[in-house]
Amino acid sequence: MICQKMDRQEVLKAVSSAVKESLSDEDLKLSESSQLTNDLGVDSGDYLDIICRLEQQFGIPQPQEKGVKRMLIATFRTVGDICEYVEQQLAGQQLTHA
Repeated sequence: MICQKMDRQEVLKAVSSAVKESLSDEDLKLSESSQLTNDLGVDSGDYLDIICRLEQQFGIPQPQEKGVKRMLIATFRTVGDICEYVEQQLAGQQLTHA
């Protein structure tokens, strides 16, 4: 499990990279306020791919309960929402590894 301290810009860079890779568009200009569905056309498969990429990159444990990931994904509206999720997961890792 990867446990690392990252500032918001580093998290944004990692999330942006995952979004660009998932959508196969390295030229996307993303900010925290970029709307995932409205601006970028992210669909349910893309959401799962983005989250799986970030879980793998940061060693974020996958929820074991059925349907939890879908409920979580439903809360993501912007790139910033995903950044917030990653920061919360990394903070939880730091607490368990302190």
